[in-house]
Amino acid sequence: MKKVLFLSLILAIGMTGFAQKDVAVKAGMNKKMKMEKKAFGKEVASEAIQFTPNSGVPAIAHYGSRYDARVDFETMYTQMDLQSNAFVANRMWRFDDGTLGITAIFPDNSANRGTGYNYFDGEEFGSMPETRLENIRTGWPSYCQYGANGEIIVAHTGSDLVYYTRENKGEGEWQGPTHIPNPNLGFPNEELTWPRVVTSGPNHDIIHVICASQDDDKISWDFYAKSTDGENWEVTTVPTWTDEHFSADSYALASNGNNVVMLYCGSYSDDAFIVKSTDNGETWTRTTIWDNPYSEMDWDNDPACIFDDTHEMYCPDNGAVTIDNNGMVHCAFSVAMITHTYGDDGELGTFVYSGLTASDGIFYWNESMGTLQPTEWVCPDDGWVMPADPHDVFRFWYPTAEPNPDGDNYVRRNFDKNIIGFVDPSAAQDWDNNMFHHADYYAHWLGCSATPAICVDDQGIIAIAYSVADPARTQSMSVTDKYPRSVVISYIEPPYQMGDALYDYDNPENNYTTNPGNYFYNIEYLQDIDDDDWGFTHSADEAIWVNSITNTVNSEFWFSFHSDELVGLNQGSVSTQTSPTDGTIWAVKVVPDSELCLGTEEKEVINPMTSTRVYPNPASSVLNIEVNASQNSEMTIAVYNITGQKVMEKDVNISTGINTPSINTSNLTSGIYFVSVKANGFENTMKFIVK
Repeated sequence: MKKVLFLSLILAIGMTGFAQKDVAVKAGMNKKMKMEKKAFGKEVASEAIQFTPNSGVPAIAHYGSRYDARVDFETMYTQMDLQSNAFVANRMWRFDDGTLGITAIFPDNSANRGTGYNYFDGEEFGSMPETRLENIRTGWPSYCQYGANGEIIVAHTGSDLVYYTRENKGEGEWQGPTHIPNPNLGFPNEELTWPRVVTSGPNHDIIHVICASQDDDKISWDFYAKSTDGENWEVTTVPTWTDEHFSADSYALASNGNNVVMLYCGSYSDDAFIVKSTDNGETWTRTTIWDNPYSEMDWDNDPACIFDDTHEMYCPDNGAVTIDNNGMVHCAFSVAMITHTYGDDGELGTFVYSGLTASDGIFYWNESMGTLQPTEWVCPDDGWVMPADPHDVFRFWYPTAEPNPDGDNYVRRNFDKNIIGFVDPSAAQDWDNNMFHHADYYAHWLGCSATPAICVDDQGIIAIAYSVADPARTQSMSVTDKYPRSVVISYIEPPYQMGDALYDYDNPENNYTTNPGNYFYNIEYLQDIDDDDWGFTHSADEAIWVNSITNTVNSEFWFSFHSDELVGLNQGSVSTQTSPTDGTIWAVKVVPDSELCLGTEEKEVINPMTSTRVYPNPASSVLNIEVNASQNSEMTIAVYNITGQKVMEKDVNISTGINTPSINTSNLTSGIYFVSVKANGFENTMKFIVK
């Protein structure tokens, strides 16, 4: 699949919707809402409700056949639609033998609330849970393997963390509750809540937990707990902590072998970063993904932190993380567009904006990219240059020409960003009025695309699923004046050369075929909407709270999500539903067609180009091509113009490590070009502009 001619690449992209994607759309008016600090704090159970899970009913499987092998399982029913305060993580685990466990908050928000659990034995799930796993009220379960064949669940009680274990997965009695001790570090509140758990080491016997607390001033404090024997715990602040404050569920964990990584994102006054250990938590290193320009300033009091809608900032919000078998960390983020200014009440506040051109898209990052840097934008229509701006690192949509304050303005996606997206640009004119219930959606998801989940297999193929406000389904739900959320999925394979992908409404068949090259492709509904092959439909569901296993083999990806028949939420600090709704926790196994995956022969051939990039971009006289090589190799550099005509070619030798060959661009006319680097039968292509 990698061995394609560049001209074929250009034609194929054009055939599969590139012309539709590379189109300017009118910049819409983005609605805004003031973000209030949510008081998660002490939990109060709701009144008991008349809801009985289908006791002992076998999990229902639905089989489909489209471009992939897929099966949906109804694993449990619940009326607890607030499955997280931000994004879901660490509630599923796949074992090496192909079995799997899944957890969720169950069955409602009353005094009966606890952990719902189900187990997949390799062929089918067990019966749906009848009661919670614990004998006390808990919430926010986190689940993973513990020991050679066992499992562990960590949950919070509202005042501390408890955990349950058993030696053999899927069978026997759970042992617990055992309490993780609250620390005594001198913070205003140290009652641990909202946990995430993973295990590391060759026997999965080292337990790592990250969690948070919140004080009376609604300030969150973040902690890390570790146990090497399952009994004794060391509880500290997060390694490398420097006075950041990430609220409930704004973090995730992943592990692979001796590697452990924490992801923190979603605080608009702090950086987004990972903290990684390669030795089971003995030592940690920190990598900043997004260098927030205000992270070392007094967000609430420094006048330099104030900016209005003439200078909005794009921030990573929901996140997901995984580690591949080579130890590389991969992340996915949704995006929120914010301002920090004075409202109509004269009070300083943070305002978040909705709108197609504000925050539709999922951003992909891996460790080889380092700290993301701002870049300038050259408007394609008139050449007007937007200077590089730290506010725009996570910006997807840019003006086509210098903004006109007295007329219409148009925007288009920046295809150089590591972005996948869903929303049809033709829906822009309706987006502002029909987007979603502003109260609960703003409080928990913020972006049009949100709650991403990421998984990587043993070949390095990545699947990302996420929830989107879906303009194609306004008439399919009980509430017809708002966009319900759907779940879509996309894939990418090594060497992770980024392109752009959008769901193609006009030509839906394009969503089930691949684009050549190493780009995100196959933007596809994860929960089926109207496929006759399935014999059932999700057309009456809103799908939210996407989660996944983090590692798999042979492209056997597992995701989960919550669905019910009403748009919006019933639980939470703000809500739009007046009463609870029966919902379902779905588990979906999806195996892409073999054409999407590396074949046996290709797996034996090594791509020597671990990562590539070009700079400066735009270029004037010289373009540098940076190649991080995993082995010595000959490499061919070829340059093509926008029509696919080759205008330059030369051969170079690259050696292990960073190589920076350059080409002379002074004789090229101004415009858009593509540079292709080919080594060992693999080809990477990048776009650049000559000024």
